[in-house]
This record gives sequence, structure tokens and C-alpha cells, in this order.
Amino acid sequence: MKEIKLWKWRQFAASNTLRFLVTIFIHGILITGCHANLPPYFTDDMNNHVIPENTPVGTAVYTLKAVDPEALGLRYGIMGTDKLTVDDRTGIITVAKPIDRETTDRLKVTVTVEDIVGDGKSENNIVTLPVSITISDQNDNAPIWQNQSSFESLEIVEDTRVGNKILSLDVSDPDLTGMALSVNCTASLQSPEACDVFHIDVKEATAGVLRGEMRLAKKLDYNKRSMYQFVLSASDGEHNSKVGVLIRIKDVQNTPPLFTGAMAGRVMEDSPVGTLVMVIQARDGDLGKPREVRLSLLSNPGDAFQLDGKTGHLTTTRPIDREVLGSVLMLQVKAQEIPSADEQSITSQADIDLLQTVANMTVLIDDVNDYAPKFNSKEYTTELSENTPIGTPLPELDMTITDEDTGTFADFTLKIDGPLSELFDIQPKFATGHVRPVIRVKKAFDYENPNERKFLLLIVAQNTDEPELFSTATVIVSTVDENDNKPMFDRDVYSIMVPESAKPGTKIGQITAEDPDSNEFGKEGLVYQVVGTGYKKFRVNNHTGEIFVADCEAFKKGENCLDHETQKSYDLLYMASDMLKAEGYLRSIVPLQVVVGDSNDNAPYFEQEYHRVIPEDTLVFEPRLFIMAKDEDKTAALTYKIINGSSIPNFKIDENTAELLVRSERLPPGNYSFIVEASDGVFETDTKVRITVTDINNHHPAFTEQTLSRRILTVPEDTEVGSVVLQLKAVDHDLNDNGVIRYVIDKGAYGYFEIAEETGELVLAKELDDNVVSHFDLLITAQDLGQPSMRTSTSVQINVGDVYVQLPKIWPVMQRAQVSESAEIGEVATVITTNVDDLNLSVENLDLRFQFVEPVEARNLDNKVIHNFTAMHNWFQIDNEGKVIVGDALMRELVTTINFTVMVTSDKARPGVSHFGTLLLTIFEVNDFPPKVEDLEIETFEELAPGMGILTMEAEDPEGGQISNYFIEHGSEYFSIDNKTGEIKVAGRLDFEDKPIYNFTVVVADSGVPQLSSTATIMVSLLNINDNDPTFNQTEYEASIPENAQEGTYVTTVFATDPDIEDVITYELEPNEYSSAFTINRLGEIKVSKEGVGMLDREGMANPQITLRVKANDTERSGYTTVRITILDVNDNWPRFEQKSYQITVHAPLTAMQDIIKVTANGGDLEETDDMNYKIISGNDEGIFEIDRSSGIVRASQAFEKSGEFRLVIEITDKEEINAVPDHYDQAGVLIQILPGNFRKPEFLFPNKVNSTLVALESDLAEIGKFSNGDYSKVIGQLSAFDPDEGEAGKIQFYIKNGENFVTETDYFRIETDSGTIHQIRPLDREEMNKYDLVVVAKDGGVPVSTQSQHVLTIQIEDIDDHKPVFQKKHYNFSVKENSLENTFIGQVKALDQDEGKNAQIFYFLVSDETNRLLNDDFRVDIKTGMIHTNAVLDRERIEHYLLYVRASPSPIISKSLETMSPGDYKDNPSVATINVTVLDENDNGPRFPEKQYYAAINSDAEPGREILTFDSVDFDSTSPVQYSLLGANLILDDFKSGGSVVPSPFRVDPNSGRLTISATAMRQYAGGNNRFQVKVGVRETIPPYHSDSTLVHVWVVEDTQETVLTLKQPPKEMVTEQLVETLRNITGKMILVTKITPHVTEDSTVNKDWSDVYVTAVDKQSFQTVAVSQFLQALDLGYDRLRGEETQILLHSAVPAVPTAETSGEYYFNGRETFDTAFAGLVALIALLCMGLAAILAVCCCLNKMTADSEKSSNLHGPGMKYPLNPNGSIPGTPLGIRHQQGDMIEDLATDNPLWIDHKMKTYEEQELTMQVASELDNSNGSIEDVDGLEELEDGLLTMSVVEKNMPARQQSPQFSHAYATLHPHPTDSYDNLNILGEDTVAVHL
Repeated sequence: MKEIKLWKWRQFAASNTLRFLVTIFIHGILITGCHANLPPYFTDDMNNHVIPENTPVGTAVYTLKAVDPEALGLRYGIMGTDKLTVDDRTGIITVAKPIDRETTDRLKVTVTVEDIVGDGKSENNIVTLPVSITISDQNDNAPIWQNQSSFESLEIVEDTRVGNKILSLDVSDPDLTGMALSVNCTASLQSPEACDVFHIDVKEATAGVLRGEMRLAKKLDYNKRSMYQFVLSASDGEHNSKVGVLIRIKDVQNTPPLFTGAMAGRVMEDSPVGTLVMVIQARDGDLGKPREVRLSLLSNPGDAFQLDGKTGHLTTTRPIDREVLGSVLMLQVKAQEIPSADEQSITSQADIDLLQTVANMTVLIDDVNDYAPKFNSKEYTTELSENTPIGTPLPELDMTITDEDTGTFADFTLKIDGPLSELFDIQPKFATGHVRPVIRVKKAFDYENPNERKFLLLIVAQNTDEPELFSTATVIVSTVDENDNKPMFDRDVYSIMVPESAKPGTKIGQITAEDPDSNEFGKEGLVYQVVGTGYKKFRVNNHTGEIFVADCEAFKKGENCLDHETQKSYDLLYMASDMLKAEGYLRSIVPLQVVVGDSNDNAPYFEQEYHRVIPEDTLVFEPRLFIMAKDEDKTAALTYKIINGSSIPNFKIDENTAELLVRSERLPPGNYSFIVEASDGVFETDTKVRITVTDINNHHPAFTEQTLSRRILTVPEDTEVGSVVLQLKAVDHDLNDNGVIRYVIDKGAYGYFEIAEETGELVLAKELDDNVVSHFDLLITAQDLGQPSMRTSTSVQINVGDVYVQLPKIWPVMQRAQVSESAEIGEVATVITTNVDDLNLSVENLDLRFQFVEPVEARNLDNKVIHNFTAMHNWFQIDNEGKVIVGDALMRELVTTINFTVMVTSDKARPGVSHFGTLLLTIFEVNDFPPKVEDLEIETFEELAPGMGILTMEAEDPEGGQISNYFIEHGSEYFSIDNKTGEIKVAGRLDFEDKPIYNFTVVVADSGVPQLSSTATIMVSLLNINDNDPTFNQTEYEASIPENAQEGTYVTTVFATDPDIEDVITYELEPNEYSSAFTINRLGEIKVSKEGVGMLDREGMANPQITLRVKANDTERSGYTTVRITILDVNDNWPRFEQKSYQITVHAPLTAMQDIIKVTANGGDLEETDDMNYKIISGNDEGIFEIDRSSGIVRASQAFEKSGEFRLVIEITDKEEINAVPDHYDQAGVLIQILPGNFRKPEFLFPNKVNSTLVALESDLAEIGKFSNGDYSKVIGQLSAFDPDEGEAGKIQFYIKNGENFVTETDYFRIETDSGTIHQIRPLDREEMNKYDLVVVAKDGGVPVSTQSQHVLTIQIEDIDDHKPVFQKKHYNFSVKENSLENTFIGQVKALDQDEGKNAQIFYFLVSDETNRLLNDDFRVDIKTGMIHTNAVLDRERIEHYLLYVRASPSPIISKSLETMSPGDYKDNPSVATINVTVLDENDNGPRFPEKQYYAAINSDAEPGREILTFDSVDFDSTSPVQYSLLGANLILDDFKSGGSVVPSPFRVDPNSGRLTISATAMRQYAGGNNRFQVKVGVRETIPPYHSDSTLVHVWVVEDTQETVLTLKQPPKEMVTEQLVETLRNITGKMILVTKITPHVTEDSTVNKDWSDVYVTAVDKQSFQTVAVSQFLQALDLGYDRLRGEETQILLHSAVPAVPTAETSGEYYFNGRETFDTAFAGLVALIALLCMGLAAILAVCCCLNKMTADSEKSSNLHGPGMKYPLNPNGSIPGTPLGIRHQQGDMIEDLATDNPLWIDHKMKTYEEQELTMQVASELDNSNGSIEDVDGLEELEDGLLTMSVVEKNMPARQQSPQFSHAYATLHPHPTDSYDNLNILGEDTVAVHL
């Protein structure tokens, strides 16, 4: 392409050069020979010049330059475009219209140059030159999103897998420049995490196109977010384009139920059956489509409750007793979702688990005082030694008092009743719940005093709360004489032997002691007893010391009391005391060992029943199964047999070893059960054995004969989708899942058929079309669910039956035709062609129908689309033969091309099938030559990415026109072409292996008319690349070899293929731990290598399977597979002892079958390969020892009591197998030393029981501070024990057992090993841990064997009050109806205290802040229960919402400082809760009118329906609907006489809105004077008790003459009528009634909606008479300053009468003064008339004289400078339309003291400085005017007058004033809007 362009450039340069030389040559000839005019030539012609698009209009882009040989003047021009213009003188080319590269990328124009001869003889030479101008691209277009509508609403399911594609992103940019397109995500406020949840994966990004995908990046959760909104922004570096994305999440059932309500409930213990305890609430965890949830109880302590599964109501089923059940009960509740009927059945355990949730519910049982304090005994006896110190507690009293109630009900007092309280004291005096009291002596007693030898105390425990229940107990205290000598034994240790068969009462020995004391304190009083573990097995004669076997329950059953197998000896303590007392005696203790001899007296027993599951092909149990019993008698020999063995022929048992064996070669699947009996010769026992034989998958599914016989069938093509076309059935003889069959279609369906997986029904899934697919060969497979699965396949042949004719397609799809603009109507322009011939169809049988359908596109000469031009639809018609006929005259100047969409259909084709094509009709004049284009052959690589360019077509129009478009006629599936630039790009996958050469045709069309086109054949040859990986025929291979495999041993063969041509595959092993143990050749054979001989040792391998990674190479690409090799074990190792010598020391005596030591050998091979046997070969001459052949345990074969040293030699051999090396053995020596033993172990004195308790106080703050220093500890107790052994064996050390270790310190405690003292080393918190269980150990120092005793010591932490009560719920909301009785319960608050007992008591108080101090008086809280009651009768209309604060305190007394609080205390204090109490409304108030009387006016001409006013009654209740009604309307006449009730009423009131309007009755009949109505209106509730109220409305019926129009600078909608009325009432002192408000109408009849006209009528408050308009205006004058004040916020513009009346020219009076008497006025008028008649005669004469002077003055007053003459008959400009004065002079119109009125009238007098009329006579009584300077005529002809007012009397001093009124403005003004009438620059005078 570059060479072609270079060649063209050279050609162009050569031609220009030649032209230049020829021109010079001719010019020279002409100069020498003649003087002809030579043409000019270009030096700069703009050819191939580049202009950027979007260059601003008016920009100079080039300068044409030319030379004229004669140096004449030149004129430049340009043709062929309207985008550029040239200055014909300078040649400068500028941009005339905007240039857009995307519309056209090249301009082909003609530039001209003309020489200007100017001599009149020669013609100008015009030189034209065609040039081409390139338009360069600019980044001036924003990216364009494709398929934006698909982004607006997407829906995906909640369990969509992370990584799944959500949608495709396709962005284009018409520009060729700019950065590569990019896409960014912007999250919305509704879903800020959206851009993290969805990830944008860009696949391709260039400057013109971006393709990518949006994928899911994080797991979705519908419950957290059900919708994501975000914006995707595409950017090319300068421009952005955004699209909104809305993704909705569809919920799936993947969340178990959730418990939503309270998890705890409370019930009183004496509540009746059926009491509601709590409501348990649960819902489906999935919110999209939640299921119903049912509740059930899984645990129910004492069956005390029942749960309603639907409502969640937990109720009691029987009376609750807290003391029996406890105060806190835990109930386990299950919430189960109920799937709907349309859901699939749920079978998997994982899905079942998602249906249910189990939670623990807590039920607190509140106590009542129903138990009195209870003593653990009614009578106590204790002895007290004489001389006991004061304060000593009574010993061994063991008195406990328990009150099983809780809270304050468990509080009780203790006291000693009677005078003995002076001798004894009991502590504590007050207790709660449980106490172990201590009674101390208050004096020392003397045994010799008879009165002090015995005391009888009465102890009283009494409740402090009502009812005061009590209990008593008696304590008998005896004083005991002292003793000071203890008994002595003759030996330190005693031992007695007894056989285990000894019967009760058998004497086994006698032990006595001596005591030097006399009488009962001496030998006569000695008492013998035995203590220790197992002491009850023996009985001691307390006086003689004889020891017997004690009676036992076992002997009564025929069993021995002593059992050697249970306990071989008893280590007891034998004690002699000189008095049988608990304390205060002297005693001696010696160890006594009773040895029990063995005999066969125990029956054997099985520890379990046996169950084993084996497959049906089992021959030997793996592992081996032994049905072994145990016998505590070591000498017993057991034998075994199957009792019902004859019925179980498949199994047998070895009678000696108890091994269970399989008899038959094959076991039928099933369950086998039988009894195995074990016998020791005396006793027998048996156990049940169950063997389950499972099925293995060893049968293939088989199709039935019926199925196989119906495998060929025909299905009509009109078969409905979803129809079953064939039923397939197969059978499988295996069981369970191995016999369950599933059906699948392996191949051949092509999406047309589906098969039901379980039933085998073959279903039509897609409409059939015989013309598309006429035959199907399906391969259907039946496979079972076994592991591994077995499969059987069969073929099914389906022929499609033909029903419909095949509808031909419009071919080619794009058809072109040209028609002349002058074509006649009816002329056939073209015929639409189809592929009917290719299909061998007959047109006559098809009944084809052709028609034009939308879209239809038309373009004009500028190639622009024409819109809304409907006439062109009549230019062409198409008939059913496809003929396109001209239907109307064609106009090419309007339309040059029409792009029709043609549809073809047929009634005989498949319903709904139609084909479309395109017809491009060009209306032409004539186009002769098609464009030129050449065939091309190119080579390119295969696998180029779609969209990559490979070639740009070069086409040329011989006629100089532009190429219209390019398109590919064939091969468009692999290539695409830009229809404007001709660039060919890759469109599909180019695969050399599939097709090495591609041929396609490119069509190039010009823009002429008719449009002509040319074709070029393009051949694309692909260059092969290595683009395929080698592929193995198996993804995984398996093999096995023995561990002793030799070099070259064959393992397996792998095989791979490569689709690429001539690729040679080689194999290699990927390096790993075992790869060097194998080799692989070029054939893929894997063998054992030389190194592998030493590496393949099964015993050294943790995993018997070796995994090799095999790589197949084709020089560039690779494929992989896995080879798994199992290494088989062989017996190739000698057994070896872990030690060559063993040594152990034991203590005598040895018992028979006593385990001594275990020797261990390793066979070297696997356990299943080795079968090792142990035996003693020397050193056991006396037969003392034996060894277990399989375990290697050395035992004593008999009892042996001697000490000594024995050396044994043990030999190990393994069993000889086929592959084993014979004579594998090893030997080891065992040295056994038998030493005398440590016979006795330590015995605890404290704790003296196996489980004992030590009480420690919880740490307070002071103690916690001490512990924080690190050096502090506290003694809380001491251990005590004794060991009768001497020396180190009797020395005891104390430890704490921690796991298997003995330690001296734990996290909280430390023990002194020698003394046993227990120290607390850390603070103790009962709420964190209420007790600590320590295993304490007393260990002696015996050598070599040490003995020990262990007891459990529980350290119980006693509570202190160190926690404040805490409200678990900080906010409560309660409600109560108003008027409820005092003491009404409204709710309860609850707090919890982590302390216990009395420290956990909680008391509740109402506290207040600054705002609710008085509100607390209306409520009270129960100090103990937190129950809140009303303290008064509440009224919602007084207070609707209460905010209360409750403080929980551990003390029943609260300080003054805590009764109040600040807001900060509440927020930070968990002991304070808020309570919102809402008082609910009741209908206890009636509706009320705000006013008892209303006043209104209505114009007599008002139309029916005109609103007078709207009532808004007030009802303090919130829920009472009301209705309004008209109760009556009385007419009040002008004389205050009642006209009676008017029927029908001229008024009506809307019952719902309260709107009072005029009815259809006309109001004109009631007009005149001061007539008014008294309208009574009522309001009544529509619900009981039907409260009501009424009001009276005074409505005046007024006429226009009684109304004043106020014009305000406010629109009617913004008018605040109430404020206006209030302001006017304050100014005038009258009632102001508004009759109408309308938009302002100006003088020229236009409506000003921004201003308002308000019609008002004033009424006197006293007389109820309407006020005259003039009086009202005068009152406004007096209040003018207040009316214009800023505080009124009323923008009043003017005030005028609604219509003129006589009042406006009459007399005006102020302050309510009356007019003169009418008779007097008549007399004055008569006198004046006579005088005026006389004066008239004189006046006529005078007037004739002065006529001329008057004429001059009159001409001055009506001079040219005045817009309006002062004509009495003239109207006043500015008066509202329709109410101008028709008569009267201007003075009469202005005869008022109203500046607003005058201001309004003056505004229309533009540029007029003076409006004035001077009366013929001056009223001197009203004042005088002096110093009149005269009248001056200004330059503009206006008349001005200066008047100075002097000594003007006040207005109120004059009863009347003249109508003369002047307003003077000393300075001209352009606008009278801002004129301050009567301001500081204005003087008003009365003339």
C-alpha cells in the first residue's frame, strides 16, 4: 500500500514538473513570437493537506499560491464543498462550516486560479485543479455504551458462584484518537460496596472499542443487600459516558430460621395452669420469600410447659413449684421451616439442617413466700468439754437452716429463745436462703456443777417478710469430763489374710490395746473401731477387738461379700479410743491391712454387643474380629461358641481365640444376627453379634426388551414442545443406590430433546423443523448411582415427519435496484428474488406474500436521513410476486435513496416464521462507471484476535466520486470490513488446522446514481503456528508394582496426541520426590529406573501411592497428565526390638496375671504383612513369668511373694509368607527386679471426704488492690493427712493435680507442699467463677514406689455486693388509656444483678431530671418488683406523652443525690432506664368552635356555591370524627327587625369540610341597607357519646357601593387574609369583612396575577351597620403611616371605592362627627339661591368684559404640556376598569384625605408635575394662604405653582374642608411608584 501511494506521488510530481517545463517552453516561444496571455499555475495547491476536525469556523487553514507568467492579478476559488471558503484575492482558505471526520474523512474539491487581464481584449485564463484534503481525527466523541437497556434491570440468584459472569460490557468510540477506553465503577449511597462485589474484567481495550465482562467477586447475601445500584463510566481520557446498573438479588433458601424475640420468660411459681410464660418468636432467615416457621420443644424440664408451634405461646401445663424445679429452667426450642408444596423435596442432610435452628430459652420462676425456714434436724445433740474457752463454737452441731424461697422471701432472723440466750450466742442473727449458724458459749462451764452438765436450747428461725413463717429446733448441750491418756497398741502395723469366699460373721482376727487410765477413761471404757476405704466390709466388736466379716446384701443374693477381683486388699486404720465420742477423747490408730485371697467366683462378661459392616465379597474380616469376653478371675479359661450357629451357616468362631471367621466364599447381602456364648467352666455369659453384609455394585443396568424394540420412531415436526416421544426403562439387580438408575443423553440431541433423569421419559425440548434437522441419532445411557457407577448405552433413531413447507429466504438478503427519477407509475422497478430454486421448491405451491415493513429509511442528496416524510411511502408498492412497482411520481431532489425492509411470509409455512431482507432503491439520473478495485492475496498468521486489522482496501471512482461503502459478500463469518474505510478485520476464529485458505468477495459501491459497484476477490492464506497443546488420552493413569521391583520393571504406558501438523511429541517426568525412580521413553512407557530400586521402600513411605506428573512436549507447547503408582508391600524386613535390653523393678507380692513389662519389636514391614510372635526362650526356669505372643506383655503367671532378680531372653519372629525371607527373628534381654513394697498410702484427715468444700470470700476492691502489687497472698485453709508407714514412706507432701501433673500453684491458688497450707494468690470474682474444684494429692516418699491419695476440694466463693444492677433493656414503651382508675398497672421494668443472694436484691425508684420533675407525681413504681402503676387519673388532653426515668439500686434506701440526674447520667449509667408512657385517647371531649360568633359578608351578585367561610372545629380528642350541619338561617332587616327563618335556606354547609357556601337561592333579593343573616351552624360527633356544639354566623348581604377595593402587591395565593383584616381593624376600629379576592385587573384590561384586588366591607362593631366607603377611606388616611409601616408586612398599593357614589362628592367628617341639621341646611340654601340670582345678573356683564382674558388663561391651563386637561367632564386615569367616574369634576373625585387613592390616580399622569383645580371661591375660615409667588411656565410647557402653608389649623378643628386639593412636587420624577405623597418634600393646602 505504501508503494502504491509512493508511486502515485512520484507520478503526480512528474506530471507537475513536466507541466512546468512545457509552460516555460511555450511561454518562451510566445514571448519571442507573440504576446498571447499565458495561464497561471499553482505553486501551493493544498493537495493532500490535513485539516483537524472540529477546526473552528473562520479559522485559516491554508493559503493557495499561484504564479502568473505575465504577473497579472489573480483570483482564487474553490468548488465541490461548502465546508471551506477562499478569499479570492489572498488565497487564504478558511473553515466555513463545522467539519466532522466521523461524517466524512476526506474532502475532494477543485481549486481554481484565474488571471485578471483587464485589457478588454483577451479572456481571463481559469486553471482548475482537483485536490484531496484529509480530515484528521480529534477526540471529540464520548464513548457509546451498547445495549444500555440490559443494564437497567438485572436479576441474579443469591447463590450465584463467585467468578460467574453477570453481564457483558461493550463500549465503542467513533474516534480513532484518544486513550484506550477504560471503565470505572462508582457505587451509590444505597449500596456503597457494590464495586467490590462486582468486578470488571476487561478482555479488550483500544481507542475505539472495549469489550469486557462484569463478574461476581464476592458471595451474595440477600438478607444483607437485596439490590445493588452503581454507575459504570467509560472514558477515553477526555470524555466520559455513564450508564446506570441495577442488579436485583433473588433470594434462595439458604439460611436457617432466626429467633427474633426475647429469649427469656418469667412466671410466678403459683401461677394457674395455662399461664402464658412468654411468646417465642422466630422467622425464616431468608427474607425474599420466607417460609412458615413452626416451633417445638426439644427439652421440657418436669413436663411443666407446652408450646404452641404456630403462635409461639409457651404456657404452663401444671402448677409450678420453684423449690422443686429450680428458679432458672433451660428449655431447648427448635424452629422448623415448613417448605411450601411447590418446592422440591428436601432429602440431603445439609438441606435438612438449613430448615431448623435450635436455641435455649430461659424461664425464670419468680418466688412466693410459701416455705418457712427449715432446720436440717428437729433436735441437735452436742457435747462440750468442761473448761471450754469463751467464744468456742459448739462442736459437731452440723446445723443448717434453709429457706427455699428467693429474694426477700428468703430473709429470716435467728435467735435463742429464753434465758439461755445469756449463756449461749448464735451467729448470724440475720440470714438469707441458707445458713450454717454457729452457737458459741458465753462462759466457761464446770462439769462438777450439776447445773452446768446439760442445757436445752430452743432455736427460732423466723421470716422477715409477710407472712412471717417460722420454725424451731432444740439443741441439747452436754458437758463432758476431760481425759488425758490415750490407748497403746503392742505393734505398729497389723496384717490379716482372709479368703474372698469367707461368709459374713467369720472371725478373721482380734486386736486389743492397753490404757493406763482407770474406769471408763481406762481399759474398761476402750472402744475399738476400724475406718478407711472399705471398712464396711468388716465388723469390729467395740469392746473385745474381735474382727469379723460384715453382713452384706450380696451374700443374700448368693454372692461373696469380698471380691478379690474387685479389691485385692483393704488398707484400713484400726482405732482404739477411751470414750466413744466424736471429740474430746484420746485415741490411738494403727494401720491394718486385710488381704483378700482369690477364687473362681466371678462370671465372665462381655463389655459390648458387636456389630460389623462388610461387603458381600468379604472372605476375611479386616481388621480381624474377636468376640472376646472378660473374667475378673485371672485363673479362669474361657471358651466360645455360637449358640444358634446351625441357623447361621455363613460364620464360625474359634472356641479358644474367640475370632469370628467367614465360612462361605460369597455372602449374600443382608443383616445377620446371632448369639456368642463364653464360659469359664462354671459361669456362662453371651452377647449379640450383628453382621451387615452390604451390596457392591456388580451389575450393569439393562434396558428392557420393550425399550429396545421401540428405538426407531418418527416424530411429526408440529409436535408440541414438552411432549413425551418415548419412554425408556432399564433395570439393575443391585441394591440401594447401586440399583438406582439415572438416564442421560450422551449425544445426538442438539438441544431438541431432553430426558427425565429419573423416569426415562424422552421429551421434546425445542420445536422440530424437517428443513433444519430431519433425523436424530441419540445415544442414551442408563447409569446407576453406585461407586464406581455402571453404565449401559443404547441408540434411539428419530425421524422428523414433514408437515410444513419450507419458507424460502430473500436472497441475497441485501438487494439493490435503481430507478430513474422519470419512471412511469406502474413501472416495475425490480423484483425481489429468493432462494426458491436452490431449495428445489415450486413457487406456485408456496403462496408467498411480500410486503414492506418498518424500518424504512430515506436519504437526500447530502446523504442525510429524512424524517417525517410520509409521502415517499406511496412511491413504491410490492405485490405477492415480489415485484416492486412505482406508485407515484418520484422527486430525486427530495429523496435519492430509500432503504426498504422486505418481509416474506406464507400461510403454508410454520406459523410465525418469516424472513426479512433489505432493498436499497436508488433514484438516479445516470452513473456510468463502477469503482475500480483489485483482487488481492495476502498471508497472515492463524489465531489472530477478533477485531485485528489485516488489510485496507484501496478503491477509486473513475468519475471522481466518493466510495459509498464496502461490504463482504461471502465469508463474513470470518472477516468483517469497515463500510467507510474499507479496513478488513478478523471476525471469527482463523484456525490453520481447520481451514488454511479463505476466499471471500468484497463489494465496493460508489455514491453515484444509479449506484454502481465492483467486486474484488480476497484470498487469505494462513501461516501455521503451534497453537495446540498435546492431549493425553487419559487425564489420570493408575498402576501398581511391588516394593522390591527391579530396574526395568514395566509400570504403565501413557499416550498423547497433537492436532498441529508435523509436531513430534516427546515425554518427560516432572521432577518430584520420586520422579528419579522411574524413566519414560519416547513411546510413553514408564519403567523402574536404577535409582528406583533403592528408593521404592514401602516401609519408608508415609503414603503408599506415588504421584508422577508426565509432560508431553511438541517443542513449544505442553500437555500434562497424572500417573498414580501404588507400591505394594512384601515381607522383606527382619523384626527388630526397639531395645536390646529391658529393665524393670516391681514390688512384691506379685499377683497372678499381673502385667509387669511390655517389650516392643518392629517387624519392619506393614502390619498386614508382618505376623509377629513373642516367646521366652530362657531365664524362666521356675515358670514365674509368661509373655503374650501377640502384644509382648510379660506377666506373672502365678502369685509370687518373694523378692529377687530374674533375667529373661525374649525372641521375636514373623510369619513366613510366600514373598517373605525365611527365618526372620531377633532377641532381647529383660531384667526383672522384685523389691519389697510400700504397703500403705496416705489418708486425708482434711478434707475427710472424697468431695469436700472450703468457703472463701469474694475479693473486694481493697483486696484487689493488694493483689495488684504482686506480693500479697491470703491463707484460706490447710490440708491434713497421715501415713502409718515409717521413714520416707510415711513422709507426706501435698500437691494440686493439674491434668496428669502435680503442681504447687494454679492460676488462683498455691499450696505449701510440707504443711498443706492453701494460699489465695489472685483476686476472686464470684460472678466470673463461683467455685473452683481442686484435686488435692497427698503423696508419700516411698522408694522406689510412692503412693498417693486424691480428694476433690471445692473452694466455694461466697458472694459480696460488688455489682450494680443493670437494665438489659434501656428503653421501655408502655401505654395506658386516659381516665383509667388510679393504681392501674401499665408495665414492668426488670434489671439484673450479677451478685447472688441478698447481694442480688434490686430496688426500683423513679428519678427525675429538670424536665420531668412534676411528671413523676402521676406514676409510682413498686420498689421490689419494678411494676409501674398510675398514681392519678390521667388526662391525654393535659399530657399525652410521659418520659420517666427508673433507677435500679441494690439498696432499699436511695440518697437525695440519686433522686435527680442529668442527661449525661442516663446515657452512661446502665442502672437507669427510660420509660415512654403514651396516654391513649378516649372520646371524653366534645368538638368546640373556636369562636361563638363569626362575621362575614357576601356580595349580592355572588354566584351560587361561593364560599363564605370554612369552619374548623377543635376537638381535644384525637379520634373523634365530626359532621357539620345548618341549624337555621334568620334574616335581620335594616331596622333590626327579624325577617324570620328563610326557607329554603340560602345557605348550605358541607358536613365533612365545614365549608359554608351560598345555595342556589339568589342573594339579590336580600340586598339593600344593612340586611344580614344570622346563620346557626352545628357540629356533632359521629361516634358515641355524640358530643356537639354550635356557633352563630352574621352574614351581611352587601352591594358594590358598600365595598372598597384594596390593591395589594401580592398574588392571591400568598395573601394572608387574617393579617390584612387584623391590620385594618386596628387602624379603623371597625369590623373588616372580605367578600372577594381576585387577581388585579389593570386599566388596559390585562390581568396582573402578581397583584391582588381585595374587596372589603367595614361594619361598625356597636351598631352592626355597614360603614360608608368614604368613612372607611378617611379612617385609612388617618392610619396611613401605620399602614405603610414595615411591621405590617402588607404591600398595599391603593384603596378606591368599588363603584362611585354620591358620597364621594359629599361632605366628609372625621372622628364620627354628625352632619348639620337638614332644616338648617335648607334655609341656608334658599338664601344662597336668592343671592346667587342677583349676582348672576352682575356676573353676565363682567364676563363679557373679561372673555378675552379668560380665553388666554384657559389656553394656558390646557396647554400642550398637559396630558389630561382639567376638564370636569373628563374621567380620571388610573381608576380600576369598569368603575371610572362618568360625571363630576376632578375635585370631586379627589375630595378625600386618602393619599393611597391620590397616589394611585397620580401614577397615570406621566411627567405631569401639577394636578390641581382651584375653586372660584376660597373658604377663608379653614385657613389662609399667603405669599403666593405666582405661576411660572416651564420650558416644557408645564405649569408649576409654589404654595406655602402658614398657620394651618389642625384637621380636627375644622368641621369640613373644601374640595380643593393640591399636591405639589418641587422636583420632576420619572416614576410615581416611589413618590412619597405628603412627604417632607410635599406641601398640601386647602383652598
